[in-house]
Amino acid sequence: QVQGVIEQSQVAESKTKGKTNYYADIRYRYDVEGTAHSSGRVAFGSYQSTDRTPHEALVARYPAGSPVTVYYQPDAPESAVLEPGAAGQAWMMPGFGVAFILAGIGVAALLPRFARKSSSIADASPQPEQAT
Repeated sequence: QVQGVIEQSQVAESKTKGKTNYYADIRYRYDVEGTAHSSGRVAFGSYQSTDRTPHEALVARYPAGSPVTVYYQPDAPESAVLEPGAAGQAWMMPGFGVAFILAGIGVAALLPRFARKSSSIADASPQPEQAT
């Protein structure tokens, strides 16, 4: 980790299909062993949303001109973040994936029981008598 400086910090917007999405546009610079670097990644899993509020909070946390601690990969110093670890929203898609897998396993485990019950119900139902 090294010290860096926030160069730019603002809430930006983009429009897609008539919707306005907001994101925190934060740029910072830092030096590693005499080489200058810059980045715009605050955290892994950063996102856009139609709600401005979380992005305003992030911009307020990193005002332009303020000093920051920058975390970088020693073997790739151009890869850096201000908040190491995955952002909470980065777990959303894997979470949905796990939920669907568990639901599929549950259905696969229960399906034979339902098939046996419906088969035994059909066997137990009275059969119409045949005319002779």
